Amino acid sequence: MSSAHKAGSESGIDRGVVIIFLLWIAIIIGVVVTLVLEAESQSLRSPVGGKSSTALEQDSSLTME
Repeated sequence: MSSAHKAGSESGIDRGVVIIFLLWIAIIIGVVVTLVLEAESQSLRSPVGGKSSTALEQDSSLTME
């Protein structure tokens, strides 16, 4: 009983489905990396203590007093 087909050619999973799945995983990883880098840059921009000293926030705090 010899067969002429290659081993694994009848796996039942379409190549297109595998490619779409891998692209989906790559997009998810890209979004996560982008969000992490954005969060890191935000934390580097804020001064120690979590207090912001932008001119707009200083101006609004002066008008509240």
